[in-house]
Amino acid sequence: MTANQPIETASAAPSGIADLGELTTGGESNNGQFRHQTEDLLRTQNRRLASLSSYAIAMHTQQVEQARLFLKQAADAWKKQDMEGARTLGTKAKVILDEILG
Repeated sequence: MTANQPIETASAAPSGIADLGELTTGGESNNGQFRHQTEDLLRTQNRRLASLSSYAIAMHTQQVEQARLFLKQAADAWKKQDMEGARTLGTKAKVILDEILG
């Protein structure tokens, strides 16, 4: 680049960026069926956790504690109307419980 060449600068956003519109968190969290499925997921995983034998708890202490934590966080998300967060955390608890109960 020589001293006499003009420097190019960007003066506008790339085309299409302004056309994106308002960003949202997605429509699923407002869907009644999504909410019902999430509620069922959390209820089922809490029931599975409560039904673990003392032997299973002793053999998988860390996993059980992690599942409990996920379900507590899911309940907190549920109370805040964060259905997607609640479902994600409930699914994580389910995966752990599936491994324990294998």
